[in-house]
Amino acid sequence: MNRKIVIIGIVVLASSGVMLGADNSTNNSQESYHVWTPEPELATAIACEDNDFGCEHPDDPNKHKEVPLPASVRTAICKITKKTFEDEWYEGPTKYAELFGPVYRVIVPDGNSLHLYIYQLKSIPWLSSRYYRIVLILYDVRNETISSTPVLVSTDSQSYCSRPWIRFQDVLGDSKEEILLLTGEHNGSDYNCMHQHIIQIESGINLNELGEIKTGITDYFPFSVFGNTFKEQHQYIVRIISKVDKNHFTAIVSYSKNKQMQGEIILGSEVYEVQENKKLSRTNVEMKGVTEDEIKACNEILFRYPGYF
Repeated sequence: MNRKIVIIGIVVLASSGVMLGADNSTNNSQESYHVWTPEPELATAIACEDNDFGCEHPDDPNKHKEVPLPASVRTAICKITKKTFEDEWYEGPTKYAELFGPVYRVIVPDGNSLHLYIYQLKSIPWLSSRYYRIVLILYDVRNETISSTPVLVSTDSQSYCSRPWIRFQDVLGDSKEEILLLTGEHNGSDYNCMHQHIIQIESGINLNELGEIKTGITDYFPFSVFGNTFKEQHQYIVRIISKVDKNHFTAIVSYSKNKQMQGEIILGSEVYEVQENKKLSRTNVEMKGVTEDEIKACNEILFRYPGYF
C-alpha cells in the first residue's frame, strides 16, 4: 500500500513539471502566467460631461458617453499596463485584454484644449472593483501630445470618497488651477480616510504631484470637548483649503459631521508650502483649543492624523 502512494506522488510531480532538486525558475516565468495579445480592445474612453468620473447617470445617459481614445493615450495606457503585470505575480492564465480597467475623460478648465484621461489600472485582477491605481494622463488637443510622465496614485476604498472625486482649484495663488484628486484608504477596524492629491499642471503639459493631505478621517475620539455620546465622538476630521497665497496655502482643520465640509469645532490650522524640490511640506501648525484639555485633545488628534505624508 505504501509503495503505491510513493509511485503516484512521483507521477504527479513529473506531470506538473516540478523536479525535486532542480531549478524551476524557467517553468515559473511570468510569461507562462499571462496570454499577451498584441492589440487589446481599447479604442474608446468615457467622456464625463460634468467631470464626475466613475459613476453612472441612469437619469441622463448623455452625461457619460463613449468617445474615441487618442492613439498616444492608448499607447501610454498599454505600456503602463503591460509593465505593471510583467512585474507582478498573479495566477493565470490572464488574457492581456482582461487586465484593462475603464478610461474616463474630463475637460481641464482652460478653454477645452486640455483633456485629462483617468485610467483605472487594476492592482489585483479579481479584486479590481476595490484595489486599483488611478493613472492621470494629460492630452493637448491642439498638437495631440500627452504628458511625458503620467501620475499614478493608489486607492483601496474609492467608494468611501465623497463626490466629485476630481476637481480643479487654484491652491498656489498663481491664477492657475491645480488638479485635486480624492482617493480612499481603509484601515480595517481602525479608521477610514480620504487622501486629497494636489497635482500641478506645469508648462509643456507635464504633471507634477506636489503632495497630498489626509482628510475626511473617521474614528472614535473620546474627548468631552466633542460631546459625551458615542455618536458625537465618532465623526470626521476634515481639512479644508482656505487661504491661498504665492506657493503656499492654509488648511483649516475641524471636527465635522460631513467628510468635505468645515465643522463647527476648529482644531487648528496648518500651512503647506511648495519647497525647492517642487513638493509640499507642512511648515506651520497652530492649535485653536482654549482650555488646556482642549489643546491636549487637538494636539493628540493632529499628532495621530497628520495631514502631510
